[in-house]
Amino acid sequence: MEATTQTTTTSTVTCAVCRKTKISELSKCGRCSSRFYCSTKCQKADWRTHKTECRRQNYILKIDLLPGYIINPRITRTLSCPATVTFAALHEALLVAFGWANTHLYDFEVFGHSETTGRSHRLSGPEPLFKLTDLDTIEDDFDIGIPTPPNRDSSKVRLFKVLDDPKTKGNTIHYNYDFGDGWEHVITCIGRTPATPHFVCLDGEGHGCAEDVGGPSGWEELLKAYDAETPTKDQKMTMKWFETFASNKDPRGLRGDLKWQWDKDGVNAALRGL
Repeated sequence: MEATTQTTTTSTVTCAVCRKTKISELSKCGRCSSRFYCSTKCQKADWRTHKTECRRQNYILKIDLLPGYIINPRITRTLSCPATVTFAALHEALLVAFGWANTHLYDFEVFGHSETTGRSHRLSGPEPLFKLTDLDTIEDDFDIGIPTPPNRDSSKVRLFKVLDDPKTKGNTIHYNYDFGDGWEHVITCIGRTPATPHFVCLDGEGHGCAEDVGGPSGWEELLKAYDAETPTKDQKMTMKWFETFASNKDPRGLRGDLKWQWDKDGVNAALRGL
């Protein structure tokens, strides 16, 4: 049976078994947090029935792409994520949410802090506690005597194993996609919500970045090209590349309000298909 946690209630709560009503400290189901009990005896009595419907609550994760660099507009997505999915599944959801074409490697870095500003560059700041990635994509490196964070298999580690672990709960996580361009996504857990069988995109801002544009500086130059009243020859070529040849191309371009637009309904339709 899932262990209970204690909570102090400020409104009337009824025990799910004996129906006693209290305005005091009650126990609640430690997995779904939706059932309250006046005693361990009542919780044990209810478990045989409750366990068939008991689900861990989803995590509400806010993901901010390079928050120190991409600001006008920012590119963010807020996802409701099932607690029992793996980090490999979260990677697939983030590809969909941000419009990435899945042509590059990735990893998740779990840090020992809760800062949300991101790194100033890929090699700056403290080392993560550990990384999660597709272990088949890791190449053997020469041992140069410098300790490196351990790697864990992203297809085997479920979200709640990190997000509910007392050692890492509340800590910052970075999702890194395309180590060349260096797309660092800062992930913070901002709440919980009732369980769903799939990811749900709740909110967001900004058109997704162009794949292989050259990192944040290349993205900035692309936006400048679309803002130019009289684009240069190079700017015209860059815009044509994005609209025609980029692996996540958008034939509409990014002029005017288009740089702010993204398709929430389309994202959710794709997330349901994962």
